[in-house]
This record gives sequence, structure tokens and C-alpha cells, in this order.
Amino acid sequence: MRCILINFLALISIAVNAQTDSLNYKSKWQVKVGAGTHLSFPKLRGINTFSDELIGYSGSAAYIQPMSVSYFWKKRWGMEFAFQFLQKNDLAARAERFERFVGQRYDNEYFVDAYSGDELYGGTPPVTQGWLALVYRYEKGKFLVYPKVLVGLISYEPGLGNAWLKKINANNIASLGISPENPLLERGMFGASSTFGYKLSKRFFLNAELMLSHFNNNVVYNYTFKDISTGIENKEIISYKKNIYIMNVGIGLTYVFKYKDK
Repeated sequence: MRCILINFLALISIAVNAQTDSLNYKSKWQVKVGAGTHLSFPKLRGINTFSDELIGYSGSAAYIQPMSVSYFWKKRWGMEFAFQFLQKNDLAARAERFERFVGQRYDNEYFVDAYSGDELYGGTPPVTQGWLALVYRYEKGKFLVYPKVLVGLISYEPGLGNAWLKKINANNIASLGISPENPLLERGMFGASSTFGYKLSKRFFLNAELMLSHFNNNVVYNYTFKDISTGIENKEIISYKKNIYIMNVGIGLTYVFKYKDK
């Protein structure tokens, strides 16, 4: 009885593998969801003590990929459109960090009332990135490798901050303001990636993802400290122009919702 059961299971396994092999290079439309870790180098810190606390891009973050759609028009060639968003606790806490830092910097001389754009506008928006990729497809049995080259767009909102300062034991009042020249940064990105997959069934693939990409960060802040009593202003331009290199590592699940007509 045991031998019969083992042979029966073996026949099922062979049949499933044969069906999977026969469908290699035959999927036409695929959709994918995924999640992972986003790492970038160098970090955007050490430029200015105030604006460092407001910059809207983190050196590392978790990412969610709610959508990726691939279309294969040839046996081995296709296109992919993908979208991701990033959010991390250190970005969500940037308002609190800015207010705390301004207080620590000036509370020996002033009563401080500091606030940030996140406080005014209700939270920190996520970093988003999307791309279009040319995909080369290689499939062998249950395994697949899809190397890609991609171009896309990354966007985030640099934060802003303000503070009112009243001199202790005096009537002198000052204002401090830090604001980005552009409230929304949108920069082109390019790179390469690979999907490594295992076919769980005819319709579902389990994936591992690796992506390397680059963009040129171009955030510029205007810093102003003004003594209201005297009208004297000190102004400064703070630049975060840097080449940023990104590595994404993650996992995903692909669903094949259309095969090529036989």
C-alpha cells in the first residue's frame, strides 16, 4: 500500500513538473507584489545641523511594491512597469527631531516655539519610485531568471521648519526659517535589476529581487535667521547635491494571469 501511494505521488509530481516545463516562455502578462529593504549611499547628513533633521530622504528604509506589471511580446523579451513607496520611522519623526534640536540650540537665550511642515500639513509623505524596464527572460524547469535594465523617477518632499524666538529677560524677537527651493523633488533614475524565481504552480511564482540604481539628488535649502527688533537678517544657501546609489533587496509573489494563445 505504501509503495502504491509513493508511486502515485511521484506520478503527480512528474505530471506537475511536465506541465510547468511545457509552459516555459509562454506567460504573456504577469503581475507581482513585493516588499524588501531599500539602502542608499552616501547618507544625506552632515551638511547643516538644522536641515539635516528635515531632509525627506532616508539612507535606509523598508519598501512596499504594491504593483508590478510585466508584458512579454516575444519568447525572451518583455517590459515591466513597477511602483514602490518607502517609509521609515526616522522620516516620520523628523518634525520632532527638528523641534527638539532648535530648542536645545537656543533655549539658553530664548523662549522657543518651533514647528515643521509635517506639523502644519499633517504627516510625512512617503518616498516613491517607479520605473519602466526592459526584461530578458530565462526559464528552466521550475526556475527563472529575469535580468532587466530600467529608467524611472524617484520623488520625495524635503521638509521645512520655522521657529519664533523671544529673548529671555528682554523684548527681542527673532525668527528662524528653513525651506526647500522646490517643495517636491523629482529626479530621474536608472539602473539594473534581476528577478530570481521558483514556480510554485502554473499561476504563482516565488521571487527574490535585487536592484541597483542611481539618481542625482538636488535639494537646496534657504536658511534665514532674522532679528525682528533690528531687522537684521542672516541668510544661507544649503545644498544637498549628491550622487545617490541605491540597492534594493526583497522578495515577491508573481501571478500569471494570461498565457500566450496556443
